[in-house]
Formats: sequence, structure tokens, C-alpha cells
Amino acid sequence: MIDFDTTKYIKITDDAKTKTSELIAQMKAKFPVWSYWDDKELDNLFPSPKEPTTRHFHREVESRDKGKSRNSMEGKPLITLREYALAQMQYYDETGKFLDKDGFTLLQDLLPVGWVAGGGYDPDGRGVLFDRDDAGDERGSYGFREAISLPSSLPSLPSDLEERVRMLEEWKSRVEKVIEI
Repeated sequence: MIDFDTTKYIKITDDAKTKTSELIAQMKAKFPVWSYWDDKELDNLFPSPKEPTTRHFHREVESRDKGKSRNSMEGKPLITLREYALAQMQYYDETGKFLDKDGFTLLQDLLPVGWVAGGGYDPDGRGVLFDRDDAGDERGSYGFREAISLPSSLPSLPSDLEERVRMLEEWKSRVEKVIEI
């Protein structure tokens, strides 16, 4: 079993019960938050997962994951808006600081008309912000957080043994690449 260093990684658990608008309200009770979307849009565009999930992410965006467009990360298991909200709250509770003070994290969530959701911190007043941008934009301040833990979607039925082995081998390869860096 991999022992994740909590100074480098953050473990995020989404309970799959709390509405996205309620997560943002929890954030607003702790610190300033600005969102491009209202509560109804947050719940419709960024719904709760069907089952609880737990994934690990880097606390800081890795240099190899900066300056790329969201389109270039297609198919990668990136942090979602909900996970980003949970990560911001957890990081703030632990440190009194915010993630992404010098950048903007593009999220897993693709939106209509070629947009992508993103999150960051605005020290000039808005606090933590949730906004959207063109999924094809490449800017040096943009970055990604890729999940580095065992996916919760791993099949659990014995009849899916071949698929389980394939997914575990893929997961092991990703983790080994992260450990090498």
C-alpha cells in the first residue's frame, strides 16, 4: 500500500450527499467566495457523484502540469469542482491559507460551448473563485491536479477480474510515474 505524504498530497472524500451549492455555502461560512454560477446552476452543472469517492491530489500544481489547455488533458482523472471546493476548505482548515494563490486550476468539468470550469484564489477581494474559461486556452498560470489514487470506479465483481487487473496495472503505472518525479 502506498503511504501518501500529507505534506505533498491532499486526500479528498466526497460524501455524494451534499449538493454543490451547499459545499459553496460551507466555504462562504469560512472565507470569501465568488462563483460565476448561482446555486441552481452549481447543482445542475456540477452534480453530486452517484456514490462516495475518495481520491488523492497534489497540494501544489506540479510544474509539468502548468501552461496546458484543458483540452490537452482529455481522458485524465482531474480534480472536479466539488473536489476542489473540498480541497480548499480542508487546506484552509489545516493551514489558514488558500490553494492556487498564484494560479488557476482548470477542472475536470467541461461546460457547453467549449468552456471549462476553474478555481483559484483572488487576493484582491473576491477570495476563492469559481469561474470558466476557454478549454483550449494555454496560459502559464493555468494548471491541473490529476488524481493519483486508486479509482473508486474499480469493478468489484469476480466476473470483472480481467478489467480489475487492467485498471490496477494502469493505476500502478501512473503512481510509479508520480513517484519517479
